[in-house]
Order: sequence, then structure tokens, then C-alpha cells
Amino acid sequence: STNFTVIHTGIHTTYDGAMLHLWGCNWKWMNAAATMDDLYQVTPNTLLEFDFMSDGEQAEVNGVGLAGHTNIDVFVFGPEVFFQIYGRQTFSNQTYRNYPGSGWKHYEIPVGQYTTNAFYAFVIANEADAGQDTSVYYRNLRLVENYWLRAAIRDSDGDGSSDWEEG
Repeated sequence: STNFTVIHTGIHTTYDGAMLHLWGCNWKWMNAAATMDDLYQVTPNTLLEFDFMSDGEQAEVNGVGLAGHTNIDVFVFGPEVFFQIYGRQTFSNQTYRNYPGSGWKHYEIPVGQYTTNAFYAFVIANEADAGQDTSVYYRNLRLVENYWLRAAIRDSDGDGSSDWEEG
């Protein structure tokens, strides 16, 4: 006889889909393209941008990736397109694994420096198969092109002059 543990998992979107709340153990796919025939082409200037917060127990893996197929096996889509940001275990790219453990943290990942493949979906992870009481939020998930231009016109200190103008 085999014993199975039921792990409560869930997903909830808020703010007209701009924020995703995950708890339990789950990997979610969100379309980045309308159809498989209309893949999003990552360029060297593509930035993956989002905000992340955890207000529950730490999961094994939290992060975001991109998949160019419909296979739901997370180990098939390739480690070069998944970025772990938090968690007790190690999975895939660790460059941005620096979440402090509480509060919102903004991530800007120059995904075009890691791959220039075409993609169909975002892959969002809250791996907690040990049954932790996890609760994580991802918001404002998007791909941005020519992010260097946006950085040039950003006004970080709020004085009305762009960072580019201030040199």
C-alpha cells in the first residue's frame, strides 16, 4: 500500500491579473504569446522584469523562467531560461538568488544575455513539496525591449533630470 500526502496548493490573481499569489507546491505557466505560432522572440536587449514577495515559509525554489514549448515537465525547458530568486534548494541559474526573506523586491534580469530563443510562456515557481506553508506573490511580470533606453531616461533621484542627463 502506498501512502499519499495531500498538499494544499493554490493560485489567485488580483489587480486585473497584474499580481499572482501562489501557495503550496506549484509551477504555473502564463502565456507570453497569443499562440504557439506567435512566440515571443527574445533579443539581446530583452529584460525580464517583475516584483516578488514571500510572506510565508520558505519554499525549496521560487523563480521565473521562459518556456518555448507546451511540455509541463519543468526539467525539459532548460536551465538557461529559469532564474531562481529564493528558496532552500538550488535549481538552475543562481545569479539573481538574492531575495532578503521579506517585503517586496524588484527584479530586472537581462534575459537576452542568457538566451535569444523564442518563447511561448512564463514559468513561475513555488516549489514546496515538503509541505511548507508557503505564500508568495509575483506582480508586474513583463518582458521589456531596449531596456537600456528606459534606464537612460529614468530619474532615480526624482529631481526632474534623467539619469542620462546627470551623467
